[in-house]
Amino acid sequence: MSASPFLAEGVSNTSRHTSASRSSGASAPSKAGALDTPLQEFTPVATIRRPDDQETQVVRDRWGSHLLQSPYNPGWVRVHRDGAGNWIERETGIVHATDGSVIHPRDIFGASSEGFIDVNTKAASTIKPDPVRWLWPGWLAAGKVHLLAGAPGTGKTTVSMALAATVSLGSRWPDGTEALQGDVLIWSGEDDIKDTLVPRLMAVGADLNRVHFITTTNTEDGLRAFDPAVDIDLLADKMAWMDPCPSLLIVDPIVAAVSGDSHRNAEVRRALQPLVDLAASRHCAVLGISHFSKGSSGRDPIDRVTGSLAFGALARVVMATARLPDDHPSGVRRILARAKSNIGEDGQGFGYDLELEEPVEGIEATRVLWGEMLEGSARELLGMAEPAPDGEGESNADVESFVRGLLAEGPVTAGL
Repeated sequence: MSASPFLAEGVSNTSRHTSASRSSGASAPSKAGALDTPLQEFTPVATIRRPDDQETQVVRDRWGSHLLQSPYNPGWVRVHRDGAGNWIERETGIVHATDGSVIHPRDIFGASSEGFIDVNTKAASTIKPDPVRWLWPGWLAAGKVHLLAGAPGTGKTTVSMALAATVSLGSRWPDGTEALQGDVLIWSGEDDIKDTLVPRLMAVGADLNRVHFITTTNTEDGLRAFDPAVDIDLLADKMAWMDPCPSLLIVDPIVAAVSGDSHRNAEVRRALQPLVDLAASRHCAVLGISHFSKGSSGRDPIDRVTGSLAFGALARVVMATARLPDDHPSGVRRILARAKSNIGEDGQGFGYDLELEEPVEGIEATRVLWGEMLEGSARELLGMAEPAPDGEGESNADVESFVRGLLAEGPVTAGL
């Protein structure tokens, strides 16, 4: 039995055909949001009665395409039929079942289904809390981004090589806790691998079989230098194939991951998000190295990091290095301080010094000699190394004494 043709109005973009033969020369009034299209001839295929007693029509046009008058989209939308007889919207994946029910694709495929544009949510009751996994308790956490910043000459890179060596050996951290042995991945845009970084690793006794350097990127046009501003996703894929997956990734300098303006918060956050995602997906601690801005002595260490405040805000732990005067009464030469932690305590630090070694005949390299743990905030510890800038550090009593001495012999005319 052949179905009677009928006229449908308001066909949406998803079912629009360009064939001139479809036009009858007259336009139909459109539904809200649908196109004004010529009257079309369709063949009814099915009528689905929904639980609210409303009907959803399924039709077929003369070219064999199936269309459905969806209650969720204005006009008509393209659909196809599955093996169970249900009708599925091609663009959204919404299922119109034969029993009249409507099923969203997330209910079938789950929140991670690909091909559907949607926002996913989770009830807090369905989420199992996870503890922070520490490489170095309180200082380096798996799956998190960290920042190591300081003035030039304080030994930031040498400190990072010492941390890398500790992971590679599974030896002890400066506070005496034992490190879980793992592999380390390093990218450096500042120091040479052959004459600087490998000798420093050798000087501190690192297991070189467990330390790997990022060098180049393979592209369709051949090899080029690795670019942390565009290649982090490729690096994450590479790490997934490494066995074992590195426990620590060092990026020096981290500002190289930002291709835009490193002083704009929004741009820095967007640029660093791939590193954040890499750390989380590979359960790897990421340590970015940066510098302090010139003329920032005495300010909060987070504010002193070169570039946008987003560098310090995005990092879960921020560490700072400083060099003390040679004649400082404490006997400490350099300081590593914990300036910020969003996942544990902040404050405290360690004294350290740099020693020149000759790991291979004719090749010299520096290594870290760790000292005692230091108590105090990072600002207090760094204050041991740097004098307060002009206008800071003077007490009210000092100011009052100066003014009284100035006025001791009578009024003073202000120079204008």
